[in-house]
Amino acid sequence: VYQTGHGAAYDIAGKNIVNPIGQFLSLGTMLRESFSWPMADDFITQSIKMTLEQGFRTFDIHSKNLKKVSTTGFTKQTIKNLSLLIEKSGKKSAHSFYNS
Repeated sequence: VYQTGHGAAYDIAGKNIVNPIGQFLSLGTMLRESFSWPMADDFITQSIKMTLEQGFRTFDIHSKNLKKVSTTGFTKQTIKNLSLLIEKSGKKSAHSFYNS
């Protein structure tokens, strides 16, 4: 049910150039809809926006004067931003984050 709409993309498999944004958004939707955890979805979406605002782009959406990064690079920056959002919220753990 919570799956990005695309083909198998065998031509780029294992090359670390896939854009992970759709997967992140699908995860957020799953957390919101199946686990009644809208705050997690909101934080995931905000962390993606922060990463994009910081100029990070995967190969498929890169343009001049932006930071071209791999799938791993984009993911690490998004996780870093997600951690900052959680920290700013005052939550100390995933458990306390979920129980809000």
